Amino acid sequence: MTVLIKRYANRKLYNTQTSRYITLKGISELIEAGEEIRVIDNETGEDITKVSLSQILLDSERAGRQVPKSLLTDLFQRGGDALYGALRKSAQDA
Repeated sequence: MTVLIKRYANRKLYNTQTSRYITLKGISELIEAGEEIRVIDNETGEDITKVSLSQILLDSERAGRQVPKSLLTDLFQRGGDALYGALRKSAQDA
């Protein structure tokens, strides 16, 4: 089952499954645990999952958790749609 996360205008993220706010780190932990996620903008209903996953990737780099160069290269070569699958694969390989 896909975990639905809503992003509100104040940029807070809300996990509708647990009825609690969640951080990007919390979303990362869900993905690492094998959960599928979907992030939507609460006002527009727009799917912003890719944007959120990109932010998680950036935050990981800033925190010193190196993302393999081969993974980043693969993402650019295959396009943005590969991001979710690549992040899941990376989390499973870690």
